[in-house]
Amino acid sequence: ERLARIVDARVRVIALPENVGRSAARNAGAAAASGTTVVFMDCDCIPTRNDFLATHLHALTDAVASTGRVIGADEGFWSRYQGDASQRRKRQHAGGMAYSGSSQNLAVRTEAFRAIGGFDTGYRQYGFEDRDVLLRLACVGRVAWTEEATVRHRDVLRGRAIAAASSK
Repeated sequence: ERLARIVDARVRVIALPENVGRSAARNAGAAAASGTTVVFMDCDCIPTRNDFLATHLHALTDAVASTGRVIGADEGFWSRYQGDASQRRKRQHAGGMAYSGSSQNLAVRTEAFRAIGGFDTGYRQYGFEDRDVLLRLACVGRVAWTEEATVRHRDVLRGRAIAAASSK
């Protein structure tokens, strides 16, 4: 609703009539895109720097995709998890594992995204759709790790809440 109120020809909200899952929703947005680059970021993430897009675009001068760091909002469990996961992804990426990244923070050349068929819609719930798309993107070109293009994941989860929910 908030985005729909923006009066800017460059902003268009794609509202789907039902929940089709993350992969299909992202594919629908990418299909409607008219630019040379598609950037994916979760709705509860915000860039940490004003040059976030420029940093991803610079990385795409010699890559088909650019993924970056995801950090948390506080010092709690979920933020520590996000930070640890980003450090692990960075190490793995440096070791040649191009799939180590997150679609919470991903820029892709539109033609490469379309060439691989987008996100696999078989991934309906959370998990592994980003690894899959990064693996397929790595088959058509280089996937860059762009440390400076960082997003802050603002969803704050607590260990006790996760334990309580999983015991139900």
